[in-house]
Amino acid sequence: MPNQISLITKPSPTLDLVAKNALVFCLYILGAWLGLSVPFSADQVTLFWLPSGIAVAALYRWDWKLLPGIFVAAFSINMLTNANALVNLFIAAGNSLGPFVALLLFRYWQCNLYRLHKYTAIKFVFISALSMTIPAVIGGSALAIQHGFHFDQYLKVITAWWMGDSLGVFLAAPLLANLSINSLKIFNKDTTEIFVFAMLIMITGLICFPLNQFDSGNALPIVFITFAAVTWATLSFGLMGGGLSSLCFSFIAIWATTQGTGPFVFSNLHLSYWVIWIYIFTMTLLSMMIAATHSEILDRSDQLSKLHQDQEIHKNELENLNHALASAAVDSASTSDFFISLLNSLAEALDADHVMISMVNEDQSTATTHTYLSHNQLKPNFTYKLDGTPCDNVMENSFCFITQNVQQLYPQDAMLQHAKIESYIGIAIQNIQGSSIGILIALSTKPIPITSQLQSLLKIYANRIGGEIRKAEDQEKIFNLAFYDPLTKLPNRRLLQERLQIIAAHSERNQQFSAILFIDIDHFKFLNDSRGHHIGDQLLVLVSQRISSIIRSSDLAARLGGDEFVVIFENLGRDSEIAAVEAKKRAEELHSLVNLPYSLENSVHYCTISIGVSIFQGKQRSIEDLLRHADLAMYQAKDSGRNAIRFFDPTMQLKMEARSSIENDLREALEKDDQLVPYYQIQVNENGIAIGAELLLRWIHPTKGMISPADFIPVAEQTGLIIAIGQKVLIMACKQLRKWKSMQGFEPLKLAVNVSPVQFNQKDFVLHTLSIVKEMDIDPHLLTLELTEGSLLQNIEQSIEKMHSIKSNKLQFAMDDFGIGYSSLSYLKKLPLDQLKIDQSFVRDISTDPNDRVIVRTIIAMAQNMELEVLAEGVETEEQKHYLLENGCKKFQGYYFGKPAPIDVFEQQLNILNNKPQ
Repeated sequence: MPNQISLITKPSPTLDLVAKNALVFCLYILGAWLGLSVPFSADQVTLFWLPSGIAVAALYRWDWKLLPGIFVAAFSINMLTNANALVNLFIAAGNSLGPFVALLLFRYWQCNLYRLHKYTAIKFVFISALSMTIPAVIGGSALAIQHGFHFDQYLKVITAWWMGDSLGVFLAAPLLANLSINSLKIFNKDTTEIFVFAMLIMITGLICFPLNQFDSGNALPIVFITFAAVTWATLSFGLMGGGLSSLCFSFIAIWATTQGTGPFVFSNLHLSYWVIWIYIFTMTLLSMMIAATHSEILDRSDQLSKLHQDQEIHKNELENLNHALASAAVDSASTSDFFISLLNSLAEALDADHVMISMVNEDQSTATTHTYLSHNQLKPNFTYKLDGTPCDNVMENSFCFITQNVQQLYPQDAMLQHAKIESYIGIAIQNIQGSSIGILIALSTKPIPITSQLQSLLKIYANRIGGEIRKAEDQEKIFNLAFYDPLTKLPNRRLLQERLQIIAAHSERNQQFSAILFIDIDHFKFLNDSRGHHIGDQLLVLVSQRISSIIRSSDLAARLGGDEFVVIFENLGRDSEIAAVEAKKRAEELHSLVNLPYSLENSVHYCTISIGVSIFQGKQRSIEDLLRHADLAMYQAKDSGRNAIRFFDPTMQLKMEARSSIENDLREALEKDDQLVPYYQIQVNENGIAIGAELLLRWIHPTKGMISPADFIPVAEQTGLIIAIGQKVLIMACKQLRKWKSMQGFEPLKLAVNVSPVQFNQKDFVLHTLSIVKEMDIDPHLLTLELTEGSLLQNIEQSIEKMHSIKSNKLQFAMDDFGIGYSSLSYLKKLPLDQLKIDQSFVRDISTDPNDRVIVRTIIAMAQNMELEVLAEGVETEEQKHYLLENGCKKFQGYYFGKPAPIDVFEQQLNILNNKPQ
């Protein structure tokens, strides 16, 4: 449609503002003329000043931008009665400032003149009286200065001024603030009543005031009749009727009093004015309070009436809806025909040809039908675009009702065109947050009239469908939380165990072998610690995806937790060997796939997996045993160096049971003092004189006898018991050094104790070690802590810091088993070591193996260059000692000098050795 210039244009804001100021100017002048007809003192003070009420009403309705019109009008009217321009400027400023302050106070105290309340009436008269003191004081002061009033005259002037301004606001402000075309419509009802009302007001006013005068000068006290008239006017015509009647009575009362007639005439003129002021104040407050109360009663009556109507409507709608919903005859979505029955019921109620439930897809641009009925027949579901269809409007507005011509409105909607649809009814299906997730749709080749009952029916159907969909989703979430891993979406341990029961029964029935693969990601903890758990989670998801991609639909993959996965292969054959070969083949395929590189946050990560395989048939073993056997095989793969596949070996089961027994017995031994016994192996110098010993812990079991450290130390490290054992050994060493301190010949002996990597890498290792040394009161120089290269190089910077903290307290450090671990010369020079210990594996074949001799010479030379002591372990022959001594090693330890022994035997060895002629 071409653009057209409208013949009626909206006035510009500037023109509108000028017009409003002009209107206020004219009304102000008119009100002033009425007020000046009853002056009090001079020509500029009157008891009846309507312009103040006009100004307050104008500012209340149209804001402070009308202040120019008020100021100009006030200045102009005063120039007519007083030639002094400066005085008139002050008076005009006061007459403008007072209404402006009233406006600010109305807003601050939330005094709403448009919606009266009994408290609003009280606020209004209080604010009006308070704010009108401003023009009274300013104007009265200007006149007092001009005319030289005495103080008592000055007080009379500002009092009369304040009374006139406040009465003007009382009478005019509420009336003019609410004046509108709608408010005047109340006088259009019964002209007879209006005429009677006007005549009654006039007659009552005349009788009560100018005609209420006798020859004796007395008047009858019948003013209260006017209150009854104002009450009637307010109840009949609202605030406008009450305001007009109050204004009429007030004007008559003031005019009669100035003429010397009526009940308010007293010998004291000021008393007359105060009585008039109180009369008008009371009448204004009465009118506003009655109007407010009457308005509240009418509002509540309307609310009750509307509530009653709504109840009736809802009652009828519910009856219709119950009838429609009852036809579905389905209680919950657990019945497969629930949505079909519901849509059939809706189609019958609307006489629709097509009804469907569509669910919006994640892309928010398409939807897929959940259930679709055409002419009461279930049809295949389909996906369609929302753009260009009425469904798009439903997603935006929660509903779309088109009773006819929907084809013309949506020409791009192929279904509407093909089925010749005339009307479309759609309402949103919402989730619990109120967001639209789907649409309930009804299509008809005939117009469908829209009624309130129909809308209610659609809302209830949509809510019912939404509730059932949410219920199904909640049930699915609960099921997934109970049976699936939330990160990888794979079955969890609980579902695995249930499925494994079924697989075992199926295997037994078909006499087929199956295989359980227990998969663990190698060094996964290091990845988590070094790059963060979010990277670890990404890797777990990618690994699970690769595992899922390679297994058959009949197989099962699950995540047990952490970095552990389980895969079950079914139907591998009736022969155990053939089944094992097939399981190995599939495990290798899985191993190769999972070991491929991964892209994790713009970097390539390589990981390997260790797989344990257990073959089973039927229910010969429990589910727990099946999983445990595969787990044991996986640990065997770990122990073999990781990145391997191992099958469960029954002999390994015996080892694991023995390990478990060792752990339990070791915990018990820690609580007692008679099983973990310190043994001491002597250390000598080049002259064969004892210089100290290495404390070696031995475990003497009450029933199993001596248990080798090679058996219980690894278990202690894996279970964390090594920390308590290490502290126990350290206390043993300190006690022995303190004892030797008081034994002649034993004072200079040193003791060395081994510190496990697990113990050394504890955060509080330094604190615990130094506290034990301090508590035992020993010479720290005599205590040597032996560390392995592996424990130091796990975190080299932290290791150096710990060693320096201990070294500063005079303790000694030795690197044990030097040469067989992760030797790094770049780090070795940074470590605050005192001694290197040549491992016995090099010393053992020093006489026969030239390579060992080269290694030993190299270690000795390196230690000498770094100014470190060298001690050779495992010296068993004179020939070994001679070679070591010849190449610069001056300290020794081994069976050649004495086997490890309890303290009493060791001390005897020591005495014999030191007393032996050299």
